[in-house]
Amino acid sequence: YAHRILQQLSDARRSGKEPRLGPDAKSQVTVQYRSGRAVGVSQIVVSHQHVEENLTSDGMREIVEPLFVKRGVNVVFTGHEHFYERIKPQKGIYYFISGSGGKLRRGDVKEGSPLTEKAYDRDMSFMLIEVNGSQLHFQVISRTGETVDAGVLVHQRKNGKNSAASGT
Repeated sequence: YAHRILQQLSDARRSGKEPRLGPDAKSQVTVQYRSGRAVGVSQIVVSHQHVEENLTSDGMREIVEPLFVKRGVNVVFTGHEHFYERIKPQKGIYYFISGSGGKLRRGDVKEGSPLTEKAYDRDMSFMLIEVNGSQLHFQVISRTGETVDAGVLVHQRKNGKNSAASGT
């Protein structure tokens, strides 16, 4: 499975369809097994090199979102930007940017963006994630211990539909 993802990214780069992707990429797929048979995929991790220095998270999402939709991905975590942002579901996918653990860019969140569900760029923060069955619990905590954002996503992808999230 991981090889197929990389092959699709490579094909897009080589064909010229997506020239912003660089040649170095990695993928990891966690497959769920029952009685020795593959029954599903629980996690997909993709890292990439991009050749365009000013490529934003929005630009990267445009590149990979069709693959996420096709493969039934429900949640995406990225750290490319140096702030925290939870984006309203796009095509049934929840996007989290958690990049303010080591370096912070104050004032870099797009104020008033219709895509932003919650954002924080006033201080460094980190994210706790726990998956329990079909629930993904998340909590974002600032350097001073303040809860910046928290909630639960419920995985119910059937027939191309997703469930709603609850968050603060």
